[in-house]
Amino acid sequence: MSVTCSQDGPVKRTLEMPGVGKRTYHLYIPPSLCSGTDGDDDEASSPNANNPIIASDTVPLVLALHCYGGTARTMMHLTKIADEYSFVMVIPEGMSSSWNSKYCCGYALDNDIDDVGFLSKIIRTVEDDTGGLV
Repeated sequence: MSVTCSQDGPVKRTLEMPGVGKRTYHLYIPPSLCSGTDGDDDEASSPNANNPIIASDTVPLVLALHCYGGTARTMMHLTKIADEYSFVMVIPEGMSSSWNSKYCCGYALDNDIDDVGFLSKIIRTVEDDTGGLV
């Protein structure tokens, strides 16, 4: 599946993970990396346009993980930094607001959820779907 830039903020995506089913993450590609806009919302070809990626060089990929008890929604404000510095941002959703980080935290730890596998799969998927952008 290829991706396009969205003028409407991060796009919710899912991945199938063994043993747990669907996991969710949000992909944000700044408008400045897209055709039909120079990064200014007033310049978009239409308010809800999905525009192809036009960046000619690779850009950084940043994963923003929420803290224990948080949600991906609490991290959405960080897209402003992605806009400012022109990087692709992924905001994954932890299982029951938790991550399996060896000594912490909640559901993901108690159920030995493979968060490293999830994050690795996100990176591979975004690399493939953006055609070498990241």
